[in-house]
Amino acid sequence: MFARTLLLSAALLALISCQTTTATSTPAQVTHFRGVAYTFNTPKPIAGATISVAELPQFVTTTDANGYYDLAVEVTSDSQKVTPFIAKTGFHTIYLQTWTLHPGDADLEHVHFQTPDDDTFFVLATLVGVGPKTTQCQVVTTSSDKVVQGMTYEQFRDHGAHGVGGVKATATAVIGGAVVPGPIYFNSKVVPDPKLTESSDDGGILWTNVPDGEFVLHGSHATRKFTDVTITCAPNRIVNANPPWGMHEIP
Repeated sequence: MFARTLLLSAALLALISCQTTTATSTPAQVTHFRGVAYTFNTPKPIAGATISVAELPQFVTTTDANGYYDLAVEVTSDSQKVTPFIAKTGFHTIYLQTWTLHPGDADLEHVHFQTPDDDTFFVLATLVGVGPKTTQCQVVTTSSDKVVQGMTYEQFRDHGAHGVGGVKATATAVIGGAVVPGPIYFNSKVVPDPKLTESSDDGGILWTNVPDGEFVLHGSHATRKFTDVTITCAPNRIVNANPPWGMHEIP
């Protein structure tokens, strides 16, 4: 009887061990971000730039000679926040919008980085009154035409202007619902113009000195609908939620 009890106990322990191993060994799911890094307001690609994720800095890749990158991100928990960013000497570090990923989500294509060099960034910052010692977050997006959705980078580059005029935009905090003052709209010459009250056909939209936190960018138009965009602000962060993602028209 004693020997039989030992055998039953051993069998029970083995069963429990097997069940425990099965419950905790769920493999990580991988979502790829793919796109091109190019210089702001030009089609020139940026080679040798580092692409990583603010929330998951262990995942990193580098753009090739044509500015192309493929970033694999492991998603091990539900509702994983992912904010890709680009860094390279001579260019201003730029963060994209924030995606919420779930295990098994499809890869994200055409996630481009429109990145200003340091000189261009200084000129743009000066135009909107952002001084060199400013530490608050600056946010840009583009009210883009639905036609650019699904285009290859080459098609997107050769298409030319892809903005939608007549969009009024807001940025609202996810927690608390506070609305950020502004925004400033870019005119047709791709210059921020504080006199404008809605987007031009350039589609550029800018919020300056945004406090830390998560915000939803929303665009309203008389006849067209645009997707809401989530962005995450932190000190010294520049967010450019650019096309064909960002505030794009819903097909």
